[in-house]
Amino acid sequence: MARIFCADAFVYILGTALLAGFGQRPVIAGLLALAVAAGCAETAVAAIRPAYRFDSPHGPIVLLNRDRYEVISWLSRNARPGDQLFGDPDLNFVLNLWNPAGVQWVEPGAFTRPEQVRELVSSLDLNHTRFVVWSEFADRPGSGDNLQPLRSYLKAHYHPAFGFGESEILAANADVLPGR
Repeated sequence: MARIFCADAFVYILGTALLAGFGQRPVIAGLLALAVAAGCAETAVAAIRPAYRFDSPHGPIVLLNRDRYEVISWLSRNARPGDQLFGDPDLNFVLNLWNPAGVQWVEPGAFTRPEQVRELVSSLDLNHTRFVVWSEFADRPGSGDNLQPLRSYLKAHYHPAFGFGESEILAANADVLPGR
């Protein structure tokens, strides 16, 4: 499947037009020729880059990142209609999973307020949220960190179910799910 990106077509057209106009100026012509060659090379690389197709509830999507494809595939195999997922709004949309909280994600430090953390813990518990996407970044306390009550709740009520990159999907302790 051949793919061409908008920027590549623009570089090719603009570069070709400018080369004709600047043909008498060898330095500028050389730089423009280099830009056109780089655009063509990027198009060739994009055409051979592996792509992963996934049929989501909203229609088919193509992913260029294999790890992301594996996460989406794992969740699609293990999630049931009506399940909740906290921590990754993109996954919520792609898999049509509900986010039970008033916030989309949390960050260590003062970005996430204590009242947001209390509301999140309450929402996770009240709605029996099945999956949480958690990153190593959120486990590193920062200045003014407010996430300790959430960390304690997750440690008591969830277990790692699927790891990817520096993040993992935590599943509610009531679930026994196949790993990676």
